[in-house]
Amino acid sequence: MISPSSQRRVLLVDDDAQSIRLLLEVLRPLDLDLLVATNGHTALEIIAQQTPDLVLLDIMMPDLNGYDVCRAIKMDVETRDIPIIFISAMSETEDESTGLKLGAVDYIAKPFHFDIVRSRVKTHLELRTAYRELARMNQGLLDERRLIERVLANTRESEQFDRRSLATYVAPKETSMGDILLAAFRPDGTQHIMLGDFTGHGLTAAIGGPLVADLFYARTARNDSMETIVEETNAKLFRTLPEGMFMAAIFLEISPDRRRIILWNCGMREAYLFRGGRCQEKLPSTHFPRGLMQVSELSGVELDVCIDDKLYLYSDGLVEEMDAEKRMFGAERLLQWLQKIARGEEMLDCLGDELARFRPKGEPQGDDMFLVEVRL
Repeated sequence: MISPSSQRRVLLVDDDAQSIRLLLEVLRPLDLDLLVATNGHTALEIIAQQTPDLVLLDIMMPDLNGYDVCRAIKMDVETRDIPIIFISAMSETEDESTGLKLGAVDYIAKPFHFDIVRSRVKTHLELRTAYRELARMNQGLLDERRLIERVLANTRESEQFDRRSLATYVAPKETSMGDILLAAFRPDGTQHIMLGDFTGHGLTAAIGGPLVADLFYARTARNDSMETIVEETNAKLFRTLPEGMFMAAIFLEISPDRRRIILWNCGMREAYLFRGGRCQEKLPSTHFPRGLMQVSELSGVELDVCIDDKLYLYSDGLVEEMDAEKRMFGAERLLQWLQKIARGEEMLDCLGDELARFRPKGEPQGDDMFLVEVRL
């Protein structure tokens, strides 16, 4: 039977001529493109050439039975999504269970009722159409997501970012990430640095980055103080972000002679100041995350620093990584690694290898990870 290509295609597989005639008669009112195979080998050949939307499959056939045909269909990545309905005189519960375990979507016992066969065929064809439409829509969303991710990546990799005096280890959980690092020098030589961590991870968290970056670079180029940037960042995120979304961040203002730092820790993990290869000072959070509420407390922590001091900033994904027994990597283990890094015994990227060994083999990392070394 040759029908228009727009018709849904159904393959009938049965070695009994009478059963085939009955099925053709039953399904004729549904206006389908009906194909026929009288044995398992022919059925697989037809499926390879003309992929059906549904297969009605008898179990008891010589040489290659229905179970064997079903296994072959489900093992092939090109055909495994084709729905299969078993139609058989084998009506025991065990027979039905076997068919469903092999991947069939339904089971109809012979002798069958015409209305039931039509109803079930129609239902599974409609489900097949719905699944395809859902897959098409999902692919469209994935394409849009990739486009947005490329735009966000271009925004993140701004030409205004000035990496002088910085070393970084970056490991996003997804293509997009909620951690963001901004750095630039004011016209008067003062350096501004911000490490931010938006709530969540991936695309949802990454959308806040451009909001902050535009403000940060514009105000730095205008020679504004970091205190102004801290305040305006909070106001902008509070106005713009939905409820429950905010950004923990550390802001740094480093004097032109690099002997003085003002630091605002707004909800981030403590920063570490190293001197001579040892942790000299821990700088915990003293302010609320930006965008969480309307606040005005802006006093930063002032530090006098020495030549060759190093300041380490990081997002919580590093210390919250879990091992097989659900124990966190933790701040103490991180401090031990930072001591090796500060002394030049290890590179920043080696910490990534250690974290990979720490988490269970084959498990993805739990969150975005960012480590920044600021050299003074």
